Amino acid sequence: MRVTEAPTSVTADQTEKHGATIPEYGRVEIMDNVDGKDYLHSFTYYPNDNDAANYDPVIYYLSTSKTTYSLTVTGATSLKAALRDGGNEEGTGENSVNGYVLVTNGNMVVEKLTEIPMGTKLTLQAIAKPGFTFKGWKIGGASEISETKNPIEDIPLESNLTYEPVFEGKAELSTSISDASVPSGTLPAITITAPEGLTAPTDYQVRFFADENSTKPMDPQDVKNVGTYYVQIYRAEDSLFKEFKSTLFPFEVVQAQIPSDWIELPKATDILLGECLADVVLMGGSANGVAGTFALSNPSIIPDKDGLCLTDLVFTPLDPNYQVTTISNFEVNVLSTTNSTTEIKNPAQQSDPVTPDTPEESEKPTVTPPVVAERTPTTAVITWDKVEGATSYTLFLYAKKGDTTPLMTYEFDSNGQLKASAISFNLTGLEEGKSYYVKTVAYKGEEVLVEQAIVLSATPTAIEQIADAVQITTTKGMIHVNLATPLSVRVISMTGLTLYEQADAVGRLDIPATSAGVYAVILYKGHEVLLQKVIVR
Repeated sequence: MRVTEAPTSVTADQTEKHGATIPEYGRVEIMDNVDGKDYLHSFTYYPNDNDAANYDPVIYYLSTSKTTYSLTVTGATSLKAALRDGGNEEGTGENSVNGYVLVTNGNMVVEKLTEIPMGTKLTLQAIAKPGFTFKGWKIGGASEISETKNPIEDIPLESNLTYEPVFEGKAELSTSISDASVPSGTLPAITITAPEGLTAPTDYQVRFFADENSTKPMDPQDVKNVGTYYVQIYRAEDSLFKEFKSTLFPFEVVQAQIPSDWIELPKATDILLGECLADVVLMGGSANGVAGTFALSNPSIIPDKDGLCLTDLVFTPLDPNYQVTTISNFEVNVLSTTNSTTEIKNPAQQSDPVTPDTPEESEKPTVTPPVVAERTPTTAVITWDKVEGATSYTLFLYAKKGDTTPLMTYEFDSNGQLKASAISFNLTGLEEGKSYYVKTVAYKGEEVLVEQAIVLSATPTAIEQIADAVQITTTKGMIHVNLATPLSVRVISMTGLTLYEQADAVGRLDIPATSAGVYAVILYKGHEVLLQKVIVR
């Protein structure tokens, strides 16, 4: 470095005369002249010791020439000038159009663009307003862009210069929503559209609000309850697209339909011909976890013939976000009053009561079906009444109903190997949690006198599971109820008179009927209920 005879330091006042402003504190050391020109020097401004750790040295140029030139920036304004005149970087300065030009002398900002000493080296940097991008420079009044470099550095001011930055607006996005209303559990589809020739971006934000003033933001997963909501799309500006913030789009969340494959139909008890559908008891049924109730849509209808009656079943959800669902052609079995049901069955498996075909069959002894007197996970005690005239008995244990090969066979003599009026046998070695099928047969010689069967359920947890284990029969003036597990029992006449009532009954119940007619046998367990109608002659 060669030191000239110029002063060894330059004051702030001297520097400002040449169009550059330097900080108030620090020192400026003279350096070599530039390009061999005695009037042009480059200087380095060093911050003082207190600020040296936070600021780098600043290089700028000083021309002592008395010849001055001006720099004209068209289509924009100096950034410093905009700030001085009350504008800001967002482009609200009086002279700003689509951007600014930052003019520096070396690294020092130049505020006054007129009367700049000859030879001073300047740097021009175009700064686009938000929503615009810099495309290039028109130099010296040219009609086309002649330079795209930004910034342009070390421009020597050897004459008056004119630079025009060219800014171009960035692409604008638009949006729309698919529907003004959507079912609960879904959200409206958002469509983002870019100008022709551009691909719409996918990295945008979707904002949901509970109010039209956008003061109550919501998590998308909470936009499910029936009501009015608002959605807004936002995307920050990038090099291609302007910042995008849509208006608030209102939309409605309406009740959703329950899909048909969610519905598991309940089971319906039979009714007698002449009764109305209100006498039907519905058991079970579900809607894939949606809580609600099933009911017949026209309970006052009285079927005019026996057999299957088709009606509408209505599921009313407790969740207000789901619609009421109607299921057509729900089947209710209507029994003729000339027949009597002798066994409570799963309604889906309900079959018509059997009427004896011949006098001989009707003269066979009437015997109470077997009863599960005790049940543990691995054992069961089965009891049944002796049959008049029987000479032997056999108990068959099957894995399930319908099997032809029993798991075990137990044979008894006419006394059942016991000196009592009933036969009892303790089954052991049962598999925990598994149901079985038990059949008992009374023989007279080789003739089958009576054959009865029950389901030996695993420990029941709901009344539907023990329906097959409940037996109801009638004889003249009597109703016989056999319960394998404890249930509450009530018997009601068709006139509404309670004939019998007992809580947690088990085993055999013999209930006298006051007169011939139709009676309702109602069995309870917790909130579950089974109803069976029988005819007593």
